Amino acid sequence: MSYPFKKILCPVQFDDPQLVAVGLASQVAKDMGATVYLLHVVPIIPAIGEPETGVTAHAHAEDEARQRLQGIASEKLAGLESEIITRVAGPGETAKAVLEAAGDVDADLIVLTTHGRHGLMHFAMGSVAEQVVRRAHCAVLTLTSKAEERHSG
Repeated sequence: MSYPFKKILCPVQFDDPQLVAVGLASQVAKDMGATVYLLHVVPIIPAIGEPETGVTAHAHAEDEARQRLQGIASEKLAGLESEIITRVAGPGETAKAVLEAAGDVDADLIVLTTHGRHGLMHFAMGSVAEQVVRRAHCAVLTLTSKAEERHSG
């Protein structure tokens, strides 16, 4: 394990209003002089009976994701080294996309949130965070909804 951390990958879900993982990644980066790589995985959700979405639709979604990540970087990572990464992934391939991005940047830490699903929801949707923790080549720090509550409280 590489320490101090110099390359921090932080997957971002745009439905996370607190961006707790980005805040923690920012703090670790400040403390260690690290670069933060903000990643968003654009989901490909095929519609049953519809023709497959073209490359241009994915490119447009990736462009939008890059713009949103740039805004987050400007707000949350000001004064830090940061880079923006996007990936496109089909159903069940989000963790694979995160792990590939981690490998591409040679990350030594991944900071991400977990929804903490259980029961039927976990069975149906799986856990991206769980898959990343099990298969990552580097340290992984996960934050739960309790961390978000504490952060906002």
